[in-house]
Amino acid sequence: MSAKHIVLCLIFALCLPVGQVLFKFAAVTAQQAPGSLLMRMVANGPLYAAFAVYAGTALLWYYILMEVPLSRAYVFSILGSAFVPLFAWLFFSEPMTTKFLIGCAIMLIGFYIAVAA
Repeated sequence: MSAKHIVLCLIFALCLPVGQVLFKFAAVTAQQAPGSLLMRMVANGPLYAAFAVYAGTALLWYYILMEVPLSRAYVFSILGSAFVPLFAWLFFSEPMTTKFLIGCAIMLIGFYIAVAA
């Protein structure tokens, strides 16, 4: 993979947890708002931001797959999966246990092995 493709895949990997954090913000916002579920969704700015990030991420992914084999590019999604718990801890004070950290470390080691191959 070229440096350009690696950078694009890293941006993709970072967009995944950013989108998840925005969806969580949207859920918290909706939970605290009055009214019906539909009205809470319609008036939910973080929900629109989450959809926008995911739409941009999907377009980026489409572009990446035009130039990079799926088997090589998809490995970068592991990074996104590993960062979601970290972002949840940082932004929402969700618990981070030792077992969870070990699991994330194993994912990152797997990522390294797959990319280095």
